[in-house]
Amino acid sequence: HDNWRIRQSSAKLLGKLLFKIAGASGNVVLEGHEDEEGVAEESYGEAIIAALGMERRNEVLARLYIIRTDVQYTVRQEALHVWKTVVVNTPKTLGQILPNLMQLVIESLADEGEDRRQAAARCLGELVRKMGERVLARIVPILREGISSESAATRQGVCLGLKEVLDNMGRHQLQEHLAEVLPTVQTALTDADGGVREAAGAAFGILFKGSGGGGSAVDGVVPSMLAGLEHDRRYRESLEGLRVILQVRPQIFHFVCPKLLHKPLQLNNVRALGELAAAADVHLNNHLDAIMPALLAAASGSRPVVAADGHDLAEVAAAGREAAAEAAVAVAAAVDEE
Repeated sequence: HDNWRIRQSSAKLLGKLLFKIAGASGNVVLEGHEDEEGVAEESYGEAIIAALGMERRNEVLARLYIIRTDVQYTVRQEALHVWKTVVVNTPKTLGQILPNLMQLVIESLADEGEDRRQAAARCLGELVRKMGERVLARIVPILREGISSESAATRQGVCLGLKEVLDNMGRHQLQEHLAEVLPTVQTALTDADGGVREAAGAAFGILFKGSGGGGSAVDGVVPSMLAGLEHDRRYRESLEGLRVILQVRPQIFHFVCPKLLHKPLQLNNVRALGELAAAADVHLNNHLDAIMPALLAAASGSRPVVAADGHDLAEVAAAGREAAAEAAVAVAAAVDEE
């Protein structure tokens, strides 16, 4: 539910029901870390299974587990209290309820409510931290499939989940799953929806950090976006993807800038330079000696600007001069803002 007070009350009522079934008081004050076991006994679990049946029990515990990562502290604490009172062995129980939990997480990632999507994403991160490779092999393919959804909310939710998964992966696990993850991030970075691109940018930031300076992440994602700039129909989505990446990791401009200035100057690359200048932040200064002479020469017509086949040469030349002049002004303005 969108109202956190209703979620808290629901967790409390569920707890009272489970305590009654299990024969537990539920009044014990539980202290310690959330990963530590509580006061549950084996008999509690047996009584709950006897009353609800294994399938219904798994569904109930899956819903209880996911609200342990609710965005509201009081809801999390209520759910944690119930969990630690009725569940004896968390790793074993997670193994039993994993199919139900994963189905619920994916449904929640697709939900229109931001609180529910965030709780599901955080739940994924916790699962990776606790269960590692046992759960990764099942999570990554599901997320990869979700990025193709027609729903922007689902695609954004998938990116939120992917960020949490990546953030909780070890370096070795990240390298092992990089080939599967990169195409998903790349697709999301050029999504038509701004919210999806922003969420994908956060996931890319984790990839960049986790791959030891970002070599694999940059090499796997950025070149295809630079290539996309050359085609009019892919220009806007590729540009927005690069903008998001630079907002997350502006130092990547050191890689991007020489590619945009590569001879012969491409019309769309000139336009992109002007549009990306502000996102490059302080890293723009290191390339001014290369950028400004190239743009000024193109603006005066002394350096030719070309475009993909099928464009009229005279029109390209005029458009190139205009684009170079506009880009030079944008670069100068970006430097002034710094």
